Amino acid sequence: MTNPYIRSLSPWRTLQRITQPALGILLLTSLSGVGLQAVNAAESTSAAMAVRQLERQPLTPAPTAKAIAKQAAPSKNSVKSSANSKNSPLADGTYLYGEAAEPEQVGSAYMVFQVTKGKVVGAFYMPRSSFDCFSGSFEPGKLALNVVDTYEKTTHPFAIALEQNSTIASNSNKPAVAEIGLQGFQRLAKVSANDQRILGMCQTNSQKN
Repeated sequence: MTNPYIRSLSPWRTLQRITQPALGILLLTSLSGVGLQAVNAAESTSAAMAVRQLERQPLTPAPTAKAIAKQAAPSKNSVKSSANSKNSPLADGTYLYGEAAEPEQVGSAYMVFQVTKGKVVGAFYMPRSSFDCFSGSFEPGKLALNVVDTYEKTTHPFAIALEQNSTIASNSNKPAVAEIGLQGFQRLAKVSANDQRILGMCQTNSQKN
């Protein structure tokens, strides 16, 4: 039987609380789309008039295949930019982040994950509660994840914005290091045996899928 108190502290439910501001942005975007429909209708009318004007004009020769290929060929700069966007802001390894600056704080959410060539597998968890596995990858400006709800067995998209100049939390004996951070979380230096256990279970589940 699931303890109601523990269930109320589900990591995924905590994530939903964190993402409430983002939902407002999505709602604003959808409302803006309603206004755009009227604009699109007006543009469609103008486009139809433009087509009729073009029909009255003499035809011009179609571009050659060579010219089309030249236009379609990407520049060296665009290829380089695309390749750089795939680079991970975090080196390969295992990481622990938490809402709190100290580990094992009841009521706080933590995330432990492993980075391998930009791909991420890990879990959100809360001390003395359950954990939710996730997988994903780094994208420009964010860590894009798919989170599996432990209770409902459903998958939900979730993104965490990347921040500059984050520092390792003060519970570490190591000096603070400027690095890429995760919005709403602080990096903790020490990954415990329990963190490794949770991570291992999620890695196994990820391989099965």
